[in-house]
Parts: sequence; structure tokens; C-alpha cells
Amino acid sequence: MKIAILILLGIVGFYQQSQVISFTIAMVGLLVAGILLYWHKTRWFAWLSLGFFWASLDTALLLKQDLPPELEGQDVFIQGTVVSLPQSFELGQKFIFLAENLSYRQRQSNYAGRLLIRWYSPKIAVKAGQQWQLLLRLKRPHGSQNPAGFDYEKWLFQQKINATGYVRAYNGNQLLGNNPWYYWQQWRQQLKQRIEIALANSEFQGLVLGLVLGERQQITSEQWQVLQQTGTSHLLAISGLHVGLVSGFAYLALCWLWRLSTLAILWLPAQRFAAVATMIVAVVYAMLAGFSIPTQRAFVMVSVVMLALFWQQAYRFSQLFAFALIAVLLWQTMAVLSIGFWLSFMAVMMIAYSLMGRLTVLNYWQASLKLVVMMAVMMMPLTLGFFNQVSWSSPMANLIAIPLISFVILPLLLLTVILLAVIPSWGQIALQWIEHYLLSLLWQYLQWVADLGQTWQPAIHSFALLVLTGFALLLLFAPKGIAMRYLALPLLLPLIFFKPQRPQSGEYWLTLLDVGQGLSVVIQTQSHQLVYDTGAKFSANFNAGDAIVLPYLKQQGITIIDALVVSHGDNDHNGGTKALLQQMSAINIFAGEPAKIASNLAKPCYQGQQWQWDGVDFKILYPPNDGYPRSGNNASCVLLIDNAYHKVLLTGDIERMVESWLITQAQDLGADVLIAPHHGSASSSSMAFIKAVSPQYVLFATAYRNHYNFPNLDVVKRYQSIQAIPLNTANTGAILFQFGSSQMRVAPVLYRQTLQRLWFQR
Repeated sequence: MKIAILILLGIVGFYQQSQVISFTIAMVGLLVAGILLYWHKTRWFAWLSLGFFWASLDTALLLKQDLPPELEGQDVFIQGTVVSLPQSFELGQKFIFLAENLSYRQRQSNYAGRLLIRWYSPKIAVKAGQQWQLLLRLKRPHGSQNPAGFDYEKWLFQQKINATGYVRAYNGNQLLGNNPWYYWQQWRQQLKQRIEIALANSEFQGLVLGLVLGERQQITSEQWQVLQQTGTSHLLAISGLHVGLVSGFAYLALCWLWRLSTLAILWLPAQRFAAVATMIVAVVYAMLAGFSIPTQRAFVMVSVVMLALFWQQAYRFSQLFAFALIAVLLWQTMAVLSIGFWLSFMAVMMIAYSLMGRLTVLNYWQASLKLVVMMAVMMMPLTLGFFNQVSWSSPMANLIAIPLISFVILPLLLLTVILLAVIPSWGQIALQWIEHYLLSLLWQYLQWVADLGQTWQPAIHSFALLVLTGFALLLLFAPKGIAMRYLALPLLLPLIFFKPQRPQSGEYWLTLLDVGQGLSVVIQTQSHQLVYDTGAKFSANFNAGDAIVLPYLKQQGITIIDALVVSHGDNDHNGGTKALLQQMSAINIFAGEPAKIASNLAKPCYQGQQWQWDGVDFKILYPPNDGYPRSGNNASCVLLIDNAYHKVLLTGDIERMVESWLITQAQDLGADVLIAPHHGSASSSSMAFIKAVSPQYVLFATAYRNHYNFPNLDVVKRYQSIQAIPLNTANTGAILFQFGSSQMRVAPVLYRQTLQRLWFQR
């Protein structure tokens, strides 16, 4: 066990670094670590180094296939294979494309990168396993970076994706045939189509696809919300739990069948046969799920257990656990970046811990309830750390959902898969019966539990506090007789009474979130909070409101918005409003175009509106209250924030006409920080306006390599001519200013530079 922990610490330590280690240094490091294993006194350091340099080697091999910088934004011909099930979205399809060779300006080279590709309005449907020649416009991996929410760049890194891009319209895009090595993906595609036909009008189509194929993109945002609120999202997609269950069922069934034949037992013991056959079943089931990273991890863990059974050795639990952990880490060093890795291994440890040293005999329901409750509570530090929330109703939901899905719905669905392949008409009937009589009843129960609303969302992002809480919970559920159990409750007090840091009276914090091509700003005073714009809505299931803004507010301990200002109705400023208001209420809503806001409580903003929170003044400078209706960019609310020492000017998408009006009408436009009008467009930021504001910092809210080429280079030069410092969220991630109650100049905190992760170096 000690070796496994040292290797784990070495790998985790590597992924805390900010600099990439070269392939050569990684190989030398592994060699030195191997030599140090010969001396007893240096073995602990050798195992630690082995983990560190093994992870560095894995990373170096990945980055070696990254898109060369000179090809970024260029049109390149690439031949390759579609290696995932294509996913449909509003405008086309997206899929993972494994490149085989690349052609650029009549030069060809072998290139084996994994590319995440979007194809807008393809003439024919793309299918898994197909080989294509495509004209692609690519860019290096990049995503929004904020203190909370989903880290897209890290996800691309984990998935070993080397570039993203889209297919260019070109007559030379052509299908070359099918790759025989990916026949199993074609089989998955056919199965998916049959399930979609059978459940064409069912609201549970996405849930079935998640359980059978591990394809979750058709699960709606409303369904995900129910799953998260009930703590059951781990059950509705193929995961380690499912692979483990299927393998367990297979092992028991194969042992029983093998024992029916005397000759078979004499040739090979049933236990050894079942162990080998179960590994085959596990790999087939993992392939059914697309051999995704979680199922690969589960397959490795199952293989370790089956090999132990094959060799008929009596291993302790700690030994099997250590073997599985080492095997997974050597197979996937990047697994340590995955939430699923920590949840799955910690869950196994917690189950073992909950059964250790217990003498009380309980019936099935008592034991199940105790186990589910203990698991939910002991996993609380992890769920707080990863999701910023704990569902108190999770034990109630899982007590019914786990056995129903694991022992009834999942086995029936797998039998239905066989029917769909052999007798499609019978398979359709069976699938519809499962959906109508089992899934619908389970979903009604989960919705009822979700409606109870028992979710705790403290703003805890202190690693030390979470570790302390974990130790306290281990003591709380320790077997009777452990002397230190009485310390559990006192050690839990810091968690209960923890309060996030807030500005003092007269101070305020500004956070410009990185929402891609859009705008969202959060202003916090001592006891109030204002949100200015909510970013864009990118698709039916993804918008900045609940993907970026809401997680940040929750992380800061914000449960209600005192004022929501939506500058105007354009999607990049207003797209996340509806989703945000569905999950967090706002006391006041102001908008430049109230009719376009997803709330009938929205009031028009106009010049003269002002209020004070905790010694900080807020003033609307534009539009004028003249009754004249405005629309588009020049309807934007212009907001000035001032604590008598530091001023911030938020301008939405105003253009030069409004800038001229502000120069003549506003008494004082001067500000320390200016959110650049219209993301730095050439239609805004006139020289007269720049001089009138004279900011120390100008902030541009743009997407990486956006189609509009914002910010305009001439605009940036105009700001630099007055010594203003330009900052762009595309390069910095989220930007934080903490304005105190003094004249001291405030330096920004730039999220990318502060966090410094390996995947930022690509």
C-alpha cells in the first residue's frame, strides 16, 4: 500500500507543476528512479520519482502531438478516422477525429493527433469508424478559465485531445471508406440508432443511451439538475459501478455454468475459467461504452481482481486495492485529474472502512440504509471540494435508485441490447416496456426527492478545511472503542461555522468572468452583490449563466443577487439570464432592453438611477430617461461604481455615438478600470472617450481567436497611447480587482497566471 501511495503522490505532484518536462528528461528520471530502487534507504524516494517521471513521460508524449503553432487558424488537409460516436447539435455534428496524415501548402507529414471537430451542415451524416479526407481549420486546446465551474482545457488534456476545430466548406471533403479497426464503434452506432428509433418520442431516451452506451449528450439540462440534486448522476451513465456489477454477475454465472460439466472442471477449475472469461466480458462491456476513460479505469480494476482469483492467491483487501491503484495510475496517469478517479477509489475505501471492525448483525435494509448514509456523509468533503454542494436527500434517493438500477433496470437493458441485435422488433417492445414501467417510475421518485430541496451549498474552497473535515468524519464513523472518537464533533465545527472572506465596509470586489465571446461581471460589497450581464447561450444545453456565472456565485457563498443588470438584449450579454434566474433569484433587475429579458420583473435602466451599498455608490449614466426607445448595442446600460477612492465603468456594447453623448452629459467619466465598450470593436473606443475615462486598466472580454478579431489592434494601441494597461480574458482567464478604502493602486489577480497549470502551456 505504501508503494501505491508514493506513486500516487509522485503523479499528483507532477500535475501541480506549471512547466512541462521534456521527453529526454522524463526518460532519464525514470532510469535514475529504477536505479535508486536497489537501495533500501532510497526506495521511498525512488517510488515517488517513478510516479513523477512516469506522468511527465505520459504528458510529453501527448504534447508531442499537439498542433504546431504555425498551423493554428490555417486551412489544412487531414486524413483520419472518426473514432467516437458523432454527437448532433443544432447546426451539425461533432466527433473525435484521429488524424493519420496532414497536408499544408503541398507539404505532407505524418500527424497522429486526436482532434475534436465540428462539422456544420454536413451533406451526409458522419458515422463512427469512417475514414475521411477533410479540410479543417484548427486551433490549439483552449477554454474559459474561472475560479469555479468546468475546466474545458483540463478535460481536453485528460481526453488526450490535441486540437479543436471545424470542417471548412470544400468540394474535396470526401469519404474514403471504413476503418476495420473501429468496427466495434460502428456496431455501437447501429445500436444507438435502434434505441433512438424505439424511444423516438420518449423523454427518457437520453437516460437509456447513458445507461447502455455511456452517451450522455441527450440527457437534458433539466434531467441533469434532478440527478445532481439527488446525488444520483453517477448511476445514469456507464461507470466503474456498472462495469463492476456486470463483471460480478458474469463471474458468478460463469462459475455456475462451468461447474455443470465434470470434464470442464477437471480440465480447468471453474474459478480460473470464470476469471479469464469475466475479463473478456468486462472489456466487451467497456467497448459498449466506447472504452471511455472511466470504463478503462474500471476494466483495469476488475482485471486486477480477476487475476488474483485466477492465481488463487489469498490477498488482503489492502493489497488488492494497492494493486488496482498502481495499475490504474500506470495505465492512465491523467486519471488523477478526474473527479471520477477520486470518487471511485474513495468510495471503495469508505465501503471497506464502514464494514471494518463491526460486530453488530443487521438485516438487508438496515445494512443498506446504514451503508448509504455513511457513504453520503463520509464522501462529503470530496463532493464539497468538487461540486460545492452536498445533497442531504442523496441517501433517500440512492437507497432506492442503486438497487433498482443495478439489479433490475441495467440487467434488463443489457438483455434488451441482445434482443435489439438479434430480433429488433422484440427488442423495441422490451425497451419500451422498461422505459414505461421502470424508468418512468424511478424518475417520478427522483423528481419527488429533488423537490424536497435538501441541498447544502457552502462556499468552501479551503483544502485544509476539507482535509480536517474528512479526518473528523473518519473518527465519527470509527468502530466503537476508538479512543479519539470524541474529537469528531469539535473538529466538524470549523466546517459548520466557516464563512467566506468578504469586502469590508467601503470596499468592493470586481470579477470579470471569462465567458468566451460575451460579458459577465460580478461586483461584491460587504453584504450585497451585483451581476452585470450573464454571458451567451451557446446551445440548448449549454450557456454561461449556469455553466460559469452560477458556479462562481455559489463558490463565493452568494445565494441571492441584489441587483442584476443586463446591459442589452444581445445573446452574448443576455444568453445566460434565463438559466441563472431559474436557479438563483434577483431582488432587482435592470435592463437596457427589458422586453428581451427572461423575466417580467425587469425594469428599464436610465440616467439618474443610483443607490449605495456598504459605502459604495452605484450610478446609471446611460441611457437618458427621455422615453425614447432604444435597441441593440446603443441601448446598453452604462454603470459607474465608486467608493470615493476607486472607480469602475461598465459600458456594455455602446458605440461612438453614445460615447460622444457621455462625454457631453456626464460630469466625470474618469475611472481606474474600464470594461472596454463592445469587446474592443473598432466601432467603439474613440480617442476622445478614452481620454475622458483615462483608465489605468482596460479590460477586454473576448473569446480566444474569435471570428470578429476582437479586440481591434488599433483600439488596443489607442489605449496604450495613454499608458492604460490592456488585459484580455482570452489570455488571462477571469480577472479580479479588490478595491480597498484608500488611494493605493490595486493590481489585478489574473486567474491563468495565478493557477499556472500544465494544460495552460499548450
